[in-house]
Amino acid sequence: MSKLLLSASHVSHYFAGRKILEFDQLSIYDGDKTGIVGANGAGKSTLLAILSGELVPDEGSILREAPIQYFHQFRQPGEEAEAKDVRAFGLAGKLSRERLSGGEKTRLGLAAIGESLLTFADEPTANLD
Repeated sequence: MSKLLLSASHVSHYFAGRKILEFDQLSIYDGDKTGIVGANGAGKSTLLAILSGELVPDEGSILREAPIQYFHQFRQPGEEAEAKDVRAFGLAGKLSRERLSGGEKTRLGLAAIGESLLTFADEPTANLD
């Protein structure tokens, strides 16, 4: 049986008095690959922020059994990655340039998060060339 990495139960979150997120149970195990699909403003980023621990839900509990890497939809410049990860993402020799393309910036961000048992990627394909 796979190792439990995260468990959430009876989670609700409100924004401006309106419930934007509610679910009874969510479990994530080692090896799981899960996608979240929904309309703009449906609460996808809020869900990831709650699961990662960056935002506290108004109701419910989250049990995190592994460190979480969170690849944000809107990232800050200046991310640094290990040389091996820079090479693995096809960026060797490009970081000395004054400007990176949108896709190169995204790949650099992905390289900077490194390896983890549990990674949340919020809109990882945004700004690709």
